[in-house]
Amino acid sequence: MAAPDGDLELSVLCGGQPCQMVEDGTVFAVAVNTPVHFVLANAAETKVVTAYWVFGDGTVKDGGLTQEHRYGTAGRYEVTVYAFSLDAAPQVRTLTVLVVKGSTAAIAPSDEFLQKFTLWVGAISAALALFFQLFVPPKG
Repeated sequence: MAAPDGDLELSVLCGGQPCQMVEDGTVFAVAVNTPVHFVLANAAETKVVTAYWVFGDGTVKDGGLTQEHRYGTAGRYEVTVYAFSLDAAPQVRTLTVLVVKGSTAAIAPSDEFLQKFTLWVGAISAALALFFQLFVPPKG
């Protein structure tokens, strides 16, 4: 995920791969004991120099723009990072990690996510159809 210039973004990788998104872009699924790698993207542009990490399971870490964490118990954990720069108020970013026993492959996206995705695909399809009707001459 890329952040716009000047905007701090919290990204996450699970076991070296992109985590499976299960809801609105802020909830990610991971299996128990899988290493989860958290990254503050765009930290240089926002002049962030250090961060305070709260992992939602009682673990807190101080410092570093990246952190790795493993969750030993299934559950839903809110991860919050407080990013500090020398010339601005602290920035706070939060996301949720859904930790499950076994594989995350069986986790399906929420109904709300699927509905939004279906509407989005329909809108894009309609826009493309209109574009081709207006701007692409028929063959032959």
